[in-house]
Amino acid sequence: MPKLGKSFMKMIPIYQIFLDIALKTCPNLDCSEEAMMEQYEWETYGKRPVVSRKHGYDNGWTVAKQRVDIHITQWNEDIGLGLLHREELEGEFPNWWLDKVIVAKYAESLSYEEKVARFNLFYY
Repeated sequence: MPKLGKSFMKMIPIYQIFLDIALKTCPNLDCSEEAMMEQYEWETYGKRPVVSRKHGYDNGWTVAKQRVDIHITQWNEDIGLGLLHREELEGEFPNWWLDKVIVAKYAESLSYEEKVARFNLFYY
């Protein structure tokens, strides 16, 4: 098996958090080293993971990556709306990673009216 890059290796604990959650609802996900290598090759070289014979993409690492991306987007929106504070994520996720993914400027860029409009859009 080829060697995984430093950046990907650093992300494995983050992916593992989301993978553990995914496994609770999708216990048949492939979490093997081979599946991890497929995800690494997709992120690094654009080579898509093998499609499952049964359930579409069953690569657990791919599912974890998708969930990471979705959560980052949602967290930034919620922080912008004042519904979430970075401090609520600290302790559960490493600060070096939160520094990279939480866009502090996003919260500052929204006016009060924009926050209210977005809140109403999502919750009413």
